[in-house]
Amino acid sequence: MAEGALSGCGVVVTRQMSGSSELCDALEAAGALALNFPTIEILRVYPAPQVGAEHDWIIYTSAEAVAQDAALRTRCGRIAAIGPATAAALAREGVTAALVAPGDGSESLLAALGPQLAVAARVLLVTGRDGRTLLRDSLRTRGVELEEAAVYERTLPASDPRILEDLWLQGGLHAVICSSNAALANLMRLLGTGPRGLALLDAVQLVVASERAVRLARELGIVRAPLVANDASAAALVAALARWWPTAAPNTPPRMN
Repeated sequence: MAEGALSGCGVVVTRQMSGSSELCDALEAAGALALNFPTIEILRVYPAPQVGAEHDWIIYTSAEAVAQDAALRTRCGRIAAIGPATAAALAREGVTAALVAPGDGSESLLAALGPQLAVAARVLLVTGRDGRTLLRDSLRTRGVELEEAAVYERTLPASDPRILEDLWLQGGLHAVICSSNAALANLMRLLGTGPRGLALLDAVQLVVASERAVRLARELGIVRAPLVANDASAAALVAALARWWPTAAPNTPPRMN
């Protein structure tokens, strides 16, 4: 990526405070002006879920699941990660994933792991509370012996949306990164679903990590088509913005069909 590829681009990062530094650093290294505005707060679940000691496969559904799993280094089994960002989180903890799904969705993990799953395989799903049920339901239909460890929960932080509104009105906000559906849904809750909140998100470029997030944006009433990165990693999100920024036309946003 060319140095200064995002020069002058004001970007809001909606990740929780403890997980935003890598992305903010990558944005600033590319010349962007990065502002952390967390729309999710991650809390570890206490007491820790009690599950069996050994499994054929241990699936981590997100980087947050890795960070909040107090038993990470004591688990026994082959590790599968949803997406490169989750695999990178494991690597930072000194754990190597035996399988990394190329995308950040459950569908990608099922396609990659499915052929390697034996009937009655023992599988542990390390995830958050109130997550998607697709992966859990699909694994059970394949006849595996499934356990689930919900190691974290998401809450709505007390972030003040006036910070975003002021930055937007001053011309300093050009893009907002929501790398999870929960982050996007909470952003809308904080902004409000009225004309002002929708106007802000139609005026700036929303950046997401999956087509599933594009569908959610449409359901929430956002007209401007989101920019879709290959995955939720800092490298992929920054690269997507760097491709867009040189030809950005904030006054003529594209529209979703």
